[in-house]
Amino acid sequence: MQREQQHHPASIYEVDRPLHHELAMAAYRESFRHRTLTEKYEKDEFRRLNDVFALVSIGDPDLPGICRLVDTFDLTNPRQAAKIRDACYRDLPSQPRAITCLKTIDRYCRFLVDNPTVYQEGQPTLYLPDMYGPIASPVNRYAIPRPKGDRAPNRNFLEASEYKQWLRFTWSQILPGLPDAELLKASQLHLMCVIAGEMGLRLQEILGLNPEHFILADGVCIVVWGKGSNGSGFRKRTVPISPLVKATLNDFLKQFPRAKDEPLLQTRHGQRLGKNTAHHWMDELIDRIQAAKLPIFIERGFGWHAFRRTYTRLYLERDGNIYELKRNTGWSYTSTISHYLGDSKQKAMSSGPPLWGKPSGGVVHGD
Repeated sequence: MQREQQHHPASIYEVDRPLHHELAMAAYRESFRHRTLTEKYEKDEFRRLNDVFALVSIGDPDLPGICRLVDTFDLTNPRQAAKIRDACYRDLPSQPRAITCLKTIDRYCRFLVDNPTVYQEGQPTLYLPDMYGPIASPVNRYAIPRPKGDRAPNRNFLEASEYKQWLRFTWSQILPGLPDAELLKASQLHLMCVIAGEMGLRLQEILGLNPEHFILADGVCIVVWGKGSNGSGFRKRTVPISPLVKATLNDFLKQFPRAKDEPLLQTRHGQRLGKNTAHHWMDELIDRIQAAKLPIFIERGFGWHAFRRTYTRLYLERDGNIYELKRNTGWSYTSTISHYLGDSKQKAMSSGPPLWGKPSGGVVHGD
């Protein structure tokens, strides 16, 4: 009996790497059934993955001098990351196609990081890292080169009309029929966009919020965790909240109750949401917005900080006071505005006394 157990594995998972690859791809395809993405987006995603698996080859570490086509577990192997990137630029027909495929690889690998198990009927669930080691993406936001040549400077903010379109889109993604995890994600993503655009908070400050920090009766939010909290100075401050923030927050807490002292934004396991997850959500949201062909101009490098720039510009367009803006955003110096306005600095400065005058009442901290 012992000899039979040695020669007959208990599961086909123990010997079939191509099967594992197919099951991982099938799991990724199945995830599209629970996401509000177009059929064309799904077809393009798998066409690019199939291009990678059909065209990109790397040297086999076990057989020096022999190349083979890559599979899922080459893409997720952290030690192969540089080889994968180089092979994509070498084997795919053009640099733009290689960049597009690398972005698709990144989304696929991130899915496997969040969902590292595969299953086939009649077999036990297989935890992929147990057999193939840690799962990681070979791509990050800094690994893809910027296109060279004549181009306009980055417009890393949203115009007022684009900002409204963005929030309408994130609101439309909150569908009652979504699975609980997807509904939580869509609701939190919309809330984060509203807080970022209406209050101008940094991403770390948004992630550090608890329900107790919002004093709705006074119309303010106490920001206690963010830039400078770990090393360069503690910047506790109060920021006014708009009616949109109040309404969105109330709707969110009715659907997802939180204790006063627990994180407002959480993973599905109840832990505080992290920066990497938030950046990944933003990348996914940008892909969906571009697939929907909304009239929103999104330059490469657009991220959460673009909402802080958007808040600054819209605040000044409404003749906001520069000292109150400095206090709301937590800047150390009013000169920081020049980094946020770019080419519009002179236009903003020409708006006259309402912009540069001292606020009525109160103390301007840090002057």
